[in-house]
Amino acid sequence: MEESSTVYCFANWKEREDGRGKEPDLPDFVEDYVCIWSNWDCPWAIFEVEVDEPEPELSLVSEDLETLLDSAQSYPPALALAVYELEQETPANRSGFDVHFCAVLRRYLENQSRAPYMLVESKEDEQGYLRRGEFVWAIRYFPETNEISWVSEDFQIYTNSAKDFNVNDEQIKRLTYDKSED
Repeated sequence: MEESSTVYCFANWKEREDGRGKEPDLPDFVEDYVCIWSNWDCPWAIFEVEVDEPEPELSLVSEDLETLLDSAQSYPPALALAVYELEQETPANRSGFDVHFCAVLRRYLENQSRAPYMLVESKEDEQGYLRRGEFVWAIRYFPETNEISWVSEDFQIYTNSAKDFNVNDEQIKRLTYDKSED
């Protein structure tokens, strides 16, 4: 039995056959995929796909971006924050975006030793994305609303009440949003 590998590729969006939205226009041999980056104003996105071996019909990201995306798997805040930042942009072309994505993701990875992010334990169940006892990456505390933004296992950023997490005052202070950072 062949072992599959993970690759990252660009793919265009296409209309679903049932007319209910869009889906990636990936070759039939791709069974599993995760959207890494998308912007609905852009006709394409970046996907993580499982393949037996890279096929020529896949439009792979650069080796540099692949390496950084693999690295970010170990530090989810970097990928989540880079994607969040880049979702605000509509890129002109794939190659330029690839280079820009590398720069943004590298910045978050390089700055991790100075970042306030930390693993915190969930005290609540939120079906489909948060389990009681699960540790997630907390990235920001908002004192005005007593909420914490955190990164899910699929690199999305969510915000929940701070009461949903087992955090102490020192952790809250470290995570506190500082408007001077804007």
